[in-house]
Amino acid sequence: MTYTSRKISADVLNTENHGTLQVEVEVDSLEMATIRFGNSFTLRINEFNIDELRSILFDASRALAIQRALKVAPSFNSGVGQDEALDAIDDENDEGIDAWQHGSLDKELNPEQL
Repeated sequence: MTYTSRKISADVLNTENHGTLQVEVEVDSLEMATIRFGNSFTLRINEFNIDELRSILFDASRALAIQRALKVAPSFNSGVGQDEALDAIDDENDEGIDAWQHGSLDKELNPEQL
């Protein structure tokens, strides 16, 4: 079998510490993905580790969304309106990510842990 690769995604991220950063992802016939972050960093991982990375990034995104929701409506921290907070997080994301991952905000609602 001949080695092949194909680019599946390319986008520009606005970062705080590097300014704009080109991120490219390609997959190859060795069942690996290569993720390039500009010219400074390349990550080559298999499907299992892509899923691990996705989970880590989802947890970070969710924590930031909850933190922002708590700043806007501190009453969410009291347990009142948690359903509305999760619905609001779900409504604003366009990736189909489910903020109801654990069924409630109880674990994430302690602002000292965010």
